[in-house]
Amino acid sequence: MSRLRLLLAIDIFQDRHVQAVADCVQDWADWERVPEQLPLPEMEAKLAGIDIVVGWAPAVLLARSKVRWYLCGSAGVDAYRGHGLAQKPGGFTICNAAGTMSIPIAEHAIAMMFSLVRRLPDHERKRQARMFLRTYEGGEVTGSTACICGLGGSGIELARRCAALGMKVIGVRRDAAHAHPVVNERYSLAELTQAVAQADHVFCTLPATDETKGIFNAAVFRAMKPGAFFYNVSRGALVDTAALTDALLSGHLGGAGLDVCDPEPPPLEHPLWHLPNVLFTGHSAGCSPQLSTRLCELFVRNLKNLRAERSLENIVSV
Repeated sequence: MSRLRLLLAIDIFQDRHVQAVADCVQDWADWERVPEQLPLPEMEAKLAGIDIVVGWAPAVLLARSKVRWYLCGSAGVDAYRGHGLAQKPGGFTICNAAGTMSIPIAEHAIAMMFSLVRRLPDHERKRQARMFLRTYEGGEVTGSTACICGLGGSGIELARRCAALGMKVIGVRRDAAHAHPVVNERYSLAELTQAVAQADHVFCTLPATDETKGIFNAAVFRAMKPGAFFYNVSRGALVDTAALTDALLSGHLGGAGLDVCDPEPPPLEHPLWHLPNVLFTGHSAGCSPQLSTRLCELFVRNLKNLRAERSLENIVSV
């Protein structure tokens, strides 16, 4: 293999992570680091002659470049579909970051659940009003049912935590026959309304695909129990925002924890901003101090695989 050129475009890396990448490729690739949010004309110029991108780069620029391998810093790659990347001359391989964010996403979902069930936003509003009042309205999660829609890395980590809290766990996945020891019952995507109807807490951890776009629609929200809670830590496009808003405004749903939304963010006048039982967390569920190290370890493994002409981890189709 002739000497390759690598562009590192990831802001959260510390010096030690950058050095790990540099050490990995020192014998077989030249590299340069740039900011993730480099203006498009500058980023396009930097991509000229690049073989490998590690981190993030716009799909439209990747499609026009000669980049052959893209080690993406995101688990979701929906933004890279529909740009003709799979048809690039010379080939194109994209590997996502699946698994690197599973733990913080699962813990974030649990945090949102506790926050809404124990009425923590209400307590915070009272604190801001200098009111120190006891409330008897906080609920419990022990003995309740969680429906986890999407049993990939994040979904399984979430299922483990829900089970440890004494919750019954229902799982929804494309292949319902695939069992997991912490999931009590499994349903296919086609059986989504049947699954959510049994749950007190419905979590969306599904990947964004043509099949799952808008899958949480009015019919699904109507099927949910009165007072049930909905959480989205995946992608906003999986949810019909108008239908969710209607279910919340009507009082049918007890609340929603939204790390993502469609559009993102919602317009300033949107009702979701003003509902007291809605949490927004600004697409932060996957973030933690450990993320940069997990990403670095994954990238280094894949760069070693590339050098040795072995199969790469986390190859996805676009």
